[in-house]
Amino acid sequence: MDSFFTLAVLSYLLLVMYVANQADTGGAPGKPIALILMQSLIALIVLFAPYMLLAIYATAQPNEAGLPPIDPGAGILVAAMAVVAAILGYQALHSPAFQAVLTRRMPGYQAESLVHQTAVLLCLMMLTFNALQFVSIGGLGGVAESIESAGIEVRSVLFECTLWVVAALLGVGFAIRRTLDQTLDRLGLRPPTLDDVVVGMAAGFGLFLLGIVFQVVWAALAPQMMQEQTVAAEAMSALINNLPLALLVAACAALGEEIIMRGALQPVFGVWLTSIFFVSLHSQYLFTPIMLLIFAVSIGLAYLRQRYSTTTAIVAHFAYNAIPFLLVGIGGAA
Repeated sequence: MDSFFTLAVLSYLLLVMYVANQADTGGAPGKPIALILMQSLIALIVLFAPYMLLAIYATAQPNEAGLPPIDPGAGILVAAMAVVAAILGYQALHSPAFQAVLTRRMPGYQAESLVHQTAVLLCLMMLTFNALQFVSIGGLGGVAESIESAGIEVRSVLFECTLWVVAALLGVGFAIRRTLDQTLDRLGLRPPTLDDVVVGMAAGFGLFLLGIVFQVVWAALAPQMMQEQTVAAEAMSALINNLPLALLVAACAALGEEIIMRGALQPVFGVWLTSIFFVSLHSQYLFTPIMLLIFAVSIGLAYLRQRYSTTTAIVAHFAYNAIPFLLVGIGGAA
């Protein structure tokens, strides 16, 4: 049932993107239907607030389901975040003044484009949902338990990667507003050149060294805090227990995340907002100092997208993800 519900929600979100693309080209079903669907996204964001408040109340009482208690302060903050996100989404659709602000702040944003307006709504929804889910399952400890119980399945990894790629293709209007060549150009994708591979691998290694330095400094300054706040990340790493799985996870994360983030979103939202959204996707690091590292990594990948291509960023992201597992494998073999 959960899988069916998830698939239904994802299908609906993709439908909204498809209809928005069709409306931008003047095709059926047209702008009025697109606006109705977009309004439904705002309504969904609004519903996150009462859901969060009810969850706080429910988990504060004795419950047979054994639901993890929710920090009331964090829950109220998420509820407020949902209300603010809904207001911003509504303004993005209906306020010329706010649309002008978005146009000034985001380099590629077109206020009259329903596709760009939909992108704003979906990003607001995802930011709010990620925060809601994080708080609902009990914070970092809950994330760790969820990872340990669910495990890491190959089909789940492939599905998530495919979902990001499909969302990126649909978002930029593949087969609706753009041909394949135009889509690849818009996403910054090209067959990897020698420069893409060399620069990407070097950048990935440099970002990996940055991560090492960051963690060494953090461990020196606050070892107890580091141990407490890396529990979810360590749970995920423990489940990736063989090199083929590690390389698959590294490749899928690099491919899916870079195509949607650096390929589809960055040209519209710019480097900083895209990087904030990128950080929010990594729930195992939410509300920890490592968020700063992930943000810095995102800025580095964004530069590669601007200077070279999304392909270069994919190579760098893959290297950044894979190097720790390759070093462990080499050390184990030795």
